[in-house]
Amino acid sequence: MRFPFTVYDAVTGEVHFSGDTHSEAAAIAQATDAGQAVLLGIQVDPSDGYVHNGEILPFPPKPDDTIPWVWSYAEAQWTSPFATDQDRTDHLRAQQALLVNAERARRLAAPMPFGSTTFDMDPTSKQRITGAGALAGFALGAGALPGDLFWHGGDTPFAWIDAENARVPMDALACFGLAQAAARRESVLIGCADVLKRMPSLPDDWRDDTWWSEPAGAAPDPDTTPSDGGPT
Repeated sequence: MRFPFTVYDAVTGEVHFSGDTHSEAAAIAQATDAGQAVLLGIQVDPSDGYVHNGEILPFPPKPDDTIPWVWSYAEAQWTSPFATDQDRTDHLRAQQALLVNAERARRLAAPMPFGSTTFDMDPTSKQRITGAGALAGFALGAGALPGDLFWHGGDTPFAWIDAENARVPMDALACFGLAQAAARRESVLIGCADVLKRMPSLPDDWRDDTWWSEPAGAAPDPDTTPSDGGPT
């Protein structure tokens, strides 16, 4: 037969650990060795509650989930970990920036529609498109004509593989346009993210496409609170 027990701080009620052993005496001995009190016949996870007058009381719900609330055993309530309101504001703005940055990164890496198809825009694909666009720009400057699929100097018609793994023939102007569109989308998404991070708080629908397209990212509102202290 095993005997469950819970070891806790007799002054604050904080639960330190629980377990089971072969006898009540052994459980009491573990608590004594730790310099703490013991409840016999019950196991309590430290994250579930605390001990008050010999009873297990569950932690009440946290006021909200915006900050990492800390339980005060002395006051028997959730307390803010921040010394000042500004510290709290800085924390919330940093968390807001992290959320926006993650959404920005997701959108930047998502496939991009262009023409009648869609192209991958993960970092490697974007880098390759940028390089091909630069080559196409040089070719246009050298006089490459519309419809010329050999503008790149190769022996086969130039084509770019789309997100469905299909080859899409492109003249220099189309390739340059693809690179321009990718750069423009990146600029818009970065601008939209900046606008959101400058807001005092994020709108409930901030992940909707409305907030991630022009004119949202065209120019920051000068009247909004400047972003500070958070990730860029």
